[in-house]
Amino acid sequence: MRGAVSLMWCVALVGCLCGCDLEESPPPVLDGDVAACLPADGAVQGLTLIDPPTKITKDELAKLLGAEADIYLAYGFDHAASARYTNIWSKAQGDDAEIHVHIFRMRSPAAAFGAYAYQSCDLEPPVHHRPIGAGATIGALGGHLWKAHCYVHVASRDKSPDGRDMVRKTLKHVAKRIAGDSPRPRVLVSLPAGMCDCDHVRYFSNKANFDLVHWIADADVLALAKGVEGAVAQTADGEATAFVVRYPDAAAARNGWNAYRTFLESKGGKPAAPFMIGEYPAGTFGAALVHDVFVAGVWDAKTAKCATDYAARVLTHLGGALPPPPPPEPRKKTPSTATAPPPAAP
Repeated sequence: MRGAVSLMWCVALVGCLCGCDLEESPPPVLDGDVAACLPADGAVQGLTLIDPPTKITKDELAKLLGAEADIYLAYGFDHAASARYTNIWSKAQGDDAEIHVHIFRMRSPAAAFGAYAYQSCDLEPPVHHRPIGAGATIGALGGHLWKAHCYVHVASRDKSPDGRDMVRKTLKHVAKRIAGDSPRPRVLVSLPAGMCDCDHVRYFSNKANFDLVHWIADADVLALAKGVEGAVAQTADGEATAFVVRYPDAAAARNGWNAYRTFLESKGGKPAAPFMIGEYPAGTFGAALVHDVFVAGVWDAKTAKCATDYAARVLTHLGGALPPPPPPEPRKKTPSTATAPPPAAP
């Protein structure tokens, strides 16, 4: 009997020492106020709550975030919740111990991914943790997460391994509290994975968030009507930026193509079948094409040849075919310059 009791104490002690990765989480929150997804005081081992959670409405967002509020509004912000915590392990080491957790509820999983991709793509140095939620990225000053309708930001100034580990545990805890499916925007698979840096992709579904991702002009030069979605990513070698816009149907894609072709022509663009080539701004080149429900191509290439080569790879990835090369010109026969042999001597 005494041995059984000792074994029970050992199991309990191991559970305590292993920290929050083994702890029981409350059931996921299916709907409603995302404040319920914030960690309770002590729910993550070593994390203590400083202030009660704060709910953030659309009217309060600009007051708290200033110009940055435009990012969330462009992606369909609904409401948010925020709380401040102390990392007691960082505090014991004399490091900056304060951690801020922000959960933003967006209008759709695709919109949540868009906010996540926009905010996390420039982290240096990034560490990607796809098993956490639908995707998570941890950098030197915190981490980002998206799952279902929610985008989560954990801000921490403790750059030590322990500080990053607390960010990871906090993201993992919040991810367990958020319920719902997390379908990735289908347009993402339309970017060639081997060609593009798909860990740093950006997503848009209207003119407002397209302008955040890659501003071209005040006019809607891609005719981004309702139901479109697009993705932008730098090529893996850093030589250009690839883009794909998926329209609801082929007619809408053709309309978007005509609008974009008109814009390129206004910048001196010229047809180079099956592409349209333009130079903008001065010194960089873009190439665009239309195929089925897609308008795609590249921006910011250093040369026109680079732009057309990348656009050709995008077209092939989408299932399109390049036109056959022109047949070689027939070789012209040149008259012989050889002289006739002299007549034989008698």
